[in-house]
Amino acid sequence: MKKSLSLVLLLGAIIFSIYFNFSSVSADTIKVLPTGTYTLNVSYYTDENATTESKAMNSYWSNSAKLVVNSNNQAKLIFSQSSGMSMMTSASFAGHKLGSSVSGDTGTWSVNLTPQEAIGLVNGNTYLSNITYQYASLVGNHDFYVKINSGVPDSIDQPGEYQLAVKYNKYLATATDGDSGEASMIQDGGLWDDNITYQLKNDGTAELTLTQAKMMDYMSYLSFDGTEMISNVDKENSENGTWTATIAASTVKKLVDGGKIIAKMTYSVPGMFTHTVDTVVVIESKMLVKADPLVTTAEVDPNSNTDASTSADINKEASTESNTDTESNVDSSTSVISNSKSNTSESTGNDDASVDASENTQTASNEIAKVKYNQVDDNDNDLNTLSMIETDGIWDPNIKIKKNSDGTITVIITQNKMMNYMTTVKFDGIEMTKNSSSTNATSGTWTAILSKEKAADIKVGNKILLNISYTIPNMFTHNVKALAIIESLATTLADDSNTNSQESIANNSNEKNDELAPLSAVVADNTANTKAIDNVATLLDTASANNKTLPQTDEENSMDATVLGLLTIISAVGLSITIFSVGRFRK
Repeated sequence: MKKSLSLVLLLGAIIFSIYFNFSSVSADTIKVLPTGTYTLNVSYYTDENATTESKAMNSYWSNSAKLVVNSNNQAKLIFSQSSGMSMMTSASFAGHKLGSSVSGDTGTWSVNLTPQEAIGLVNGNTYLSNITYQYASLVGNHDFYVKINSGVPDSIDQPGEYQLAVKYNKYLATATDGDSGEASMIQDGGLWDDNITYQLKNDGTAELTLTQAKMMDYMSYLSFDGTEMISNVDKENSENGTWTATIAASTVKKLVDGGKIIAKMTYSVPGMFTHTVDTVVVIESKMLVKADPLVTTAEVDPNSNTDASTSADINKEASTESNTDTESNVDSSTSVISNSKSNTSESTGNDDASVDASENTQTASNEIAKVKYNQVDDNDNDLNTLSMIETDGIWDPNIKIKKNSDGTITVIITQNKMMNYMTTVKFDGIEMTKNSSSTNATSGTWTAILSKEKAADIKVGNKILLNISYTIPNMFTHNVKALAIIESLATTLADDSNTNSQESIANNSNEKNDELAPLSAVVADNTANTKAIDNVATLLDTASANNKTLPQTDEENSMDATVLGLLTIISAVGLSITIFSVGRFRK
């Protein structure tokens, strides 16, 4: 009983081993791209379905990419960039980091792919890609999709030795594929071996061998799918031999289960006649006998990530913030900033831009909101991470809150740099007005009037959503969100530049308020000359209302000049009163 059981187990093991070996050989072979250099037609989109064109990427990256497959079936994909290369810091394609080669403002991006990775390149498919760029202290990410329209070659089986199990049928000209379905004399006579072997090469071509067991010395010609084969007669036995040929990749594609190849044979019977016979080679199965080693790691490119220009100096300390690219605009001649909806005011020297003081009377004191600017996620939730607005010192952390007589408030945000890159800002959903001396000014302010309802949101601990749009000249327009988190509120005296309407903000925008010397209070003893002091106070009020104070000259005594002028006026008025009093006394 034990011997019988052992015999059954042994037979089972043998059967399992035979089945496993056969399955591993006949299983689907790995596909690779054939060796060669190919030109790909590509285009760039903002969406995976390739419905919206990415104007920026179609402008900066060439629509012609290069694909180079080496003898190991590794692939190198190369994109060319025609401009803006010096601003780019990194790029990726389908999850692969691209290496760069920079020459001035142009260059290339490339990636080496293993044979298994390269096979993922398919005509008609789209691939998520990204570039990171830096312009001054602004660092941004730009997502886009690359669509391969055409150019990727058809894949081939893994290079190696293959064996075809075949049969030979009679050729019938009237049949669609030439197959009559009947065995030919070659099949019946056992002229050719029923196994054909071929060695598949990296470029998709193959060295095919057909063995002939007899009548080899009668044969004069043989072609396989139109390719003439070379006769190799056995030197010891002229009846035996082989036929060999290098077949094209187009023929190799036909070597599949059920495939049919036309073979043309010519043979001569010595001293009698010459015959030409057409035969259909029917492939019943294909088997990989021995595969060539397949590279599993991408080749390292020693020339990637090199910079041939010293002009591309990147500030590694600049902060990077995730940006949502909702619009990419390219204008080769005019910056997008000049065409934006924001209101940029230029200084015209108009000294009459003033508002009736009665309309600017404020009934409450003003406030300074001390804030910090944090990043947000896709749902506008606080990430508790400082935004680039904070880390780069782009906006002042002190936001001015001016309380207007009608219950509304005017919010003023001061921008210290990069003002010329900004296009629009929204504060709690309200679009702000851009105030700067010119389109090229690097500093300025943003102002907006909030309703009574929104004014109630200005409380310690509250978080105000900000929507910021900035433009890298001739490149991208990005929308970035941030939260202004109110940490404290401090009460201040009423500011001199009182505004409570959008019109008054526009009228006063021509004055360089951030370049004006601050007013200092004039403190005097209580004397009998109260009328003179009242006159001085009136002069101060008038100057305050019209912003007619001395501009900053970077001189330490500019403020002293203002006070000195006022003291001169006081002295003149006092002297007049004294002379008038002496005259009355003499009378």
